Amino acid sequence: MEKKYTELQKLSFLDNGIKVWKQITVFIVVAFILQGIIMYYMYTRAIVKAIDRVYIARDFSIDRVEDKVAMASGHVQNFYKLFFEIDAGNYKKNVSDALELVGESGKELAQVYANNKYYERIVSNNLWIGVNIDSIKILNVDPPFIARVYAKRVIRSAYGTKYTQLNSEMEVRQVSNTVKNPFGMMIENFRITDDRDVFSSDKY
Repeated sequence: MEKKYTELQKLSFLDNGIKVWKQITVFIVVAFILQGIIMYYMYTRAIVKAIDRVYIARDFSIDRVEDKVAMASGHVQNFYKLFFEIDAGNYKKNVSDALELVGESGKELAQVYANNKYYERIVSNNLWIGVNIDSIKILNVDPPFIARVYAKRVIRSAYGTKYTQLNSEMEVRQVSNTVKNPFGMMIENFRITDDRDVFSSDKY
């Protein structure tokens, strides 16, 4: 009788062992499946993040191009306002500041104006010279930029007002920015393409 009980006990232990083994096997299979799901999820997340980074980099590069074009346009506008918009009281400082934004072609033009007594006439006749910029066109997206300016010069005196064209073309190159050159640009090969008289009036 005792022998039969021992055999039954062994069979019970064996049955329990099989059950435990089945449970362990099921746990291992479930663990592998969960690990596979987690790895797939992490992989897809990594791909999405990589794609996002690519698009962010692409958008940033586009912004950089747009920024450079806008900076070139702003630099040209600053130069125009400083170099051409002058009067008897500020022409020395304005022209000096403008020459920080332009290369040899601008310095040569300032020297031509000085030789032709342009600045002396501004002082002696108490002239005020203003500039109305109609448009600044940047023709390309990679430096050096080719820029064209369409503007009018306004010359006011005690005797009236005179308008002339002040159109120009130039190259705009990138340089290191400074306090006097905040956009980090330099105008080269500046030339006035049209400065003919447009309109005169005896009204100030």
